[in-house]
Amino acid sequence: MENKINTKVKVKTETYTINRSLAKLDPDEVAKVTKYAVGDKLPKNVTSIKLLEVRQEEGKDVTEHFELEKDGSKFILNFDKEMTQKALASGKVLLNVMIKETLDL
Repeated sequence: MENKINTKVKVKTETYTINRSLAKLDPDEVAKVTKYAVGDKLPKNVTSIKLLEVRQEEGKDVTEHFELEKDGSKFILNFDKEMTQKALASGKVLLNVMIKETLDL
């Protein structure tokens, strides 16, 4: 007797625009910061997420400076030290983040 599991899965790509104003920090304070996390709500049925691309406002690809993780109903985008220093020194962040979501239907 064979058990068959009928699982429906949908994969979709979403693009999020993240626009945050950050407190400007002096260079000594910025050097202490290694990551800054941004969250956004995910549908309850998302089983996995993958970071495809991160672009700055002018279109520069900065994906290598980020890691993505799922934390409950949010995605957390972690800035590396170099990108954190740039973002905090300028006092703002505007990013287009492309994420692949796998949904359990």
